[in-house]
Amino acid sequence: MKWNIIIILIALCIVGTAIFCQQPEVVVAGNFQFILHEKNDPIAKELIQDIAELASEVQQQFDMEWLKKIATSVELVGAQHDDQVVKRDLMSVPTWLAAYAIPGQDRIVIRYKNVGSYPYLDLRAVFKHELTHIYLGHLLNMHHITVPKWFEEGLAMFIGKKWNWQDYYQVAMGTIRTKQIPLKNLEYSFPYEEYDVQIAYVESFSVVNYMAEQYGENFLTNLLKKLEQGITFEKAVLAITKKNVADIEQDWNNDIFRYYKWIPIIASTTFLWILITALTLFIYWRRYKRNKLIYKKWEDEEIFYN
Repeated sequence: MKWNIIIILIALCIVGTAIFCQQPEVVVAGNFQFILHEKNDPIAKELIQDIAELASEVQQQFDMEWLKKIATSVELVGAQHDDQVVKRDLMSVPTWLAAYAIPGQDRIVIRYKNVGSYPYLDLRAVFKHELTHIYLGHLLNMHHITVPKWFEEGLAMFIGKKWNWQDYYQVAMGTIRTKQIPLKNLEYSFPYEEYDVQIAYVESFSVVNYMAEQYGENFLTNLLKKLEQGITFEKAVLAITKKNVADIEQDWNNDIFRYYKWIPIIASTTFLWILITALTLFIYWRRYKRNKLIYKKWEDEEIFYN
């Protein structure tokens, strides 16, 4: 009996080691190398099939031919290999993070288990988001310049997806639950907690989206071109918009207030009590009208039978 248990344990160890040491599948598509820990992964294969289109969408925003020559590695990780890959990269990443880019290595890691929650809504958007980080990293390293964290993430959001109802919802919820985060607090880093970082992401996206709408469809491309020339972010913004970042933030705040000022009022306790009172009075009025009609019907029937 003892030997049977030992043999079973050895067999389990062998199987576990074989699974753990299983080599991932590598697929090359253009300048992209995909590392698939789950072989014949249909979701990954769909992404690979669309890679030329997705990469082109990102490259068009930068409008720089040399970016197309950058060889990028994309590693797609399921729950089974998640800890293994993250620890290998020596990364301390939040549990909710769906992907991260390492521009110095031209490498993207996408974690399947977190794709689908805001702001990582689908695999295509996540890929374009992270590829934006890779390209922007190369652009900034050319002249050793930096951009604010809010602009980097806002740009990646802008290129990765279009502003839609989910973004409006996030802004609305942020308006109800908390105050906006000043951009100066998002200059170097984002919050760590999931809810706070969602607010940071949607704010950054909102600011970049506002700038693109306010200063024309070529604004971001022109801004990136100036960064390519070694002009600092603040000077590039000033040259194109004739305003500094603080003034643009104030304009954006006024725009946000105009569209969302009614939300805190509706969400307030006073408004809710007024609404409940009005609803109660309406129900009472409807009941009164209905009872009055019933009484009138009874009276008419009594007259008729008499």
